[in-house]
Amino acid sequence: MTHESTSSAPAPGRRLPASGDRATSFGFDLAARQALARGDREQLARLFDLAFERVHGYIARMVADEHIAEDLVQDSFVRIQRGLATYRPECALRPWLFTIASNVLRDHFAARRQAALDVDALAAEPVDRHEAPSVRVEHSERAAAARAALATLSEQARAVIVLRHFEGLSYVEIAAALRISEDTARQRYVRGLAKLRVRLVSFAPKAGEPS
Repeated sequence: MTHESTSSAPAPGRRLPASGDRATSFGFDLAARQALARGDREQLARLFDLAFERVHGYIARMVADEHIAEDLVQDSFVRIQRGLATYRPECALRPWLFTIASNVLRDHFAARRQAALDVDALAAEPVDRHEAPSVRVEHSERAAAARAALATLSEQARAVIVLRHFEGLSYVEIAAALRISEDTARQRYVRGLAKLRVRLVSFAPKAGEPS
């Protein structure tokens, strides 16, 4: 899927301090980001290697179908490559990339006239084949309960929770990626978690049990 839309244009990224903040740019320093903005193929390949799993993880948690997720990841990196002409090297790469991935998701769901995101994969846990069957059943039940709880949240609340909890983005970066204010991102995260805790209270560890 490589369709273009007006929402695919990335929002401005977070401007980095003069010293640079490589942690928010997948390890790219200013010189590397400048080369990337010029379309340097070596830096582009490096960006793909370093960012692929993060972008894929974000999209896969928002879309249950792995084949669709793969198409959307591919679409995201096509848009990332095309968008480098407008990328400003003084800004962090991470929120810029997640802005593009968020736009791809937004277009995907709008095209299918869906009002909410499919979060089937959001709470999925890796299967450990060495675990006892009873433990695997418990994990499955927890995952199903988490999916059901997440399905009750708004699209924006889910996106905030995924980006904050799973991807470790700051509220500033989430705000840039979703085109909302930092305060709004913080409020949606806190309120979303509060709603999830209420709905998942029966799965909370009991006194004396490990968390």
